[in-house]
Amino acid sequence: MTKPALLVLASERTIYEIRLKPLLDALVEHGVIASFAAIDRDLARLGPATPQRSFNLVVAQRNISGAQLAFLKRTGAPFVYDIDDLLTELPANRARDMTASNGRIGWCLAKAVAVTTPNGKLAQELVRSTGVDFLDRNRLLANGLAPPAPAARDWQGRAETLLWVSSDLPLVESATPILARAIAETANELGLRATLVGRFPDHIRDAFAACEHVPWLDFPAYREFLTGRERTIAIAPLPVRSREHQAFTDSKSDIKVVDFLGHGIPAIYSAAFPYRESDLDPRPLVGDDARAWQTAIREIAAEPGRFISREEVARVHRLRAYGSLAAVVGEVIESASGPAMPLPRPSLNAWLRAAERSLRRWRRRG
Repeated sequence: MTKPALLVLASERTIYEIRLKPLLDALVEHGVIASFAAIDRDLARLGPATPQRSFNLVVAQRNISGAQLAFLKRTGAPFVYDIDDLLTELPANRARDMTASNGRIGWCLAKAVAVTTPNGKLAQELVRSTGVDFLDRNRLLANGLAPPAPAARDWQGRAETLLWVSSDLPLVESATPILARAIAETANELGLRATLVGRFPDHIRDAFAACEHVPWLDFPAYREFLTGRERTIAIAPLPVRSREHQAFTDSKSDIKVVDFLGHGIPAIYSAAFPYRESDLDPRPLVGDDARAWQTAIREIAAEPGRFISREEVARVHRLRAYGSLAAVVGEVIESASGPAMPLPRPSLNAWLRAAERSLRRWRRRG
């Protein structure tokens, strides 16, 4: 039997490379699919050229573009819809006019043969927010991790570095601003050097006496960065209670647990819904109280080895290996794949972007 080929509508390249591409690589490796190709919001190919010229099933990701939506409607191709955030109710610091976007999200939820989410809470909140009941087509697809588990670390002695990762402005900044100050004060008290990866406002960076800020790492580099951390503890603060964006916070995934515990880094996690309901059982869990966070940082920095074990790290890799997660979507792919269809041509915007890049290169050479 011929294996199906997939086409990914990658609406956000970074999230595609974090959540979907490693899983699709595993599907190819395990013989579930023959190949996959990804196209951006303007229908231009992503990544190196491949010989794939057709597809049997589409994977649409997050907030697809108007061009991607038009392609789905024009072809009537069967598709699986993957969404990993409550995009219909963004926090105030990320909010914009989402009328058109929410319409596309609702259409995808209604028309997809299956909808994959990292947890059931997000699926429930999307039904409430959009009015589209897709729970009978919902499949849970957790965030994955590539093997192998890291080599045994030296967890003896005190920590030297405090790691804080945030892909966007930290939600605690608006919900519990005192918490960020308390974290910095405790790190300074203990002589911990802070390593901040991602987007952080100046006043948070400046609050640490010793701070290394890494504004951006692509996904492979980020996971490699985590693998190389020594004498490091991490924090994953997230508001437990929020008047402004409770549903958004509750619908987040447990990817920080996968990142930290899966790479053998002892960490302190918020007691927010995504972490306290995670099947990975992260510990310790701390509420919104600043003093509780300070106490937890002092304790874990003094004896990191008490808060992690090789068995816990191995369990993350057993539960969240991409090969294991491939089974979740393999059955959907097999049942939903249709006849082969040709890959789309890039939109006019893609051609204009390519021409602009060529012009810039020509000007630099001149």
